[in-house]
Amino acid sequence: DDTLANNEGSGSIKVRFPVVEGNANFNGQIVDVPLDDLKEVTIAMLKARIKDDTGGLAANEQKISDPFLGILPDDRTLAFYNINFGDILDLSLLEPEDEFLVDNPGPGDVKVQFPLVAGDDNLNGQVVTIPLDTLEVTIASLKEQIEKIAGDSATVGNKVLVLQMYDTDEQRVSYPALGYLTNMHTLAYYNIAYGATLQLTLLEPEADFLEDNPGSGSVKVKFPNVLSDANLNGQVVDVPLDTLAITITALKALIKDDLDNMPANEQRLSYHNLGFLEGEHTLAYYNIPMGSTLQLTLLEPEDDTLANNDGGGSIK
Repeated sequence: DDTLANNEGSGSIKVRFPVVEGNANFNGQIVDVPLDDLKEVTIAMLKARIKDDTGGLAANEQKISDPFLGILPDDRTLAFYNINFGDILDLSLLEPEDEFLVDNPGPGDVKVQFPLVAGDDNLNGQVVTIPLDTLEVTIASLKEQIEKIAGDSATVGNKVLVLQMYDTDEQRVSYPALGYLTNMHTLAYYNIAYGATLQLTLLEPEADFLEDNPGSGSVKVKFPNVLSDANLNGQVVDVPLDTLAITITALKALIKDDLDNMPANEQRLSYHNLGFLEGEHTLAYYNIPMGSTLQLTLLEPEDDTLANNDGGGSIK
């Protein structure tokens, strides 16, 4: 409702198209999509509009994404995602997941390229092969397999190494043009075929990150824009810190003072592709340096949600 109040009347959003070699319809252009309002336009309806602008590109071959929210499901409106007139969304072209699975039956394997870290024999840019029975494996499951394989011995050059175990929450898996991949989705969802090479990024261990980033500084927090609340007008607040060893919970307590005592359990902090940050972890754990900008989202406390949804029911 607040997003709608801030975007009354008609306007437009922008959609950045991908670059497809040999296809003049996809040259990285940014297309302006006029809209009458944000309330009624779902992602599915936006895809239908894009279909008209691309000469019939099927909606189930389109993936619409936002830098902070990732790929957006079809059934929600632009207003639900707090997407405003003038915002830029990204379009990716993917074959429907079920069709991709039919076209790419198993078994097979994918490759994962480890990062290159000077002075660390375990991280020398090596490529590890991971056998798979199906491409219906989720990214979360793939990370578990990476964790197991990383604990095995491996021959690198003339050396036999025992690769360090890397917890799944230390891993970020990416693929060209798609960026970081969300845990819940499958390789087939992303149209990643057997033989593909994924890129592994590892968060630096917390103690090492603190050693590399000592001293005081500050982080920035971008507040949401809520028309009915003068304290929430999209402002960016500078939060001074003595150390990056501060937990997310403690950071929320500092933000609370700038939010007219908004309880910490109503705050959600996110950072780029890391998603929402867990309260018990520190900024150093997430490798977030001084000067970074975090995104603040406000949610109703869990107990209030339960009180407002008493009794039985269903979700779809």
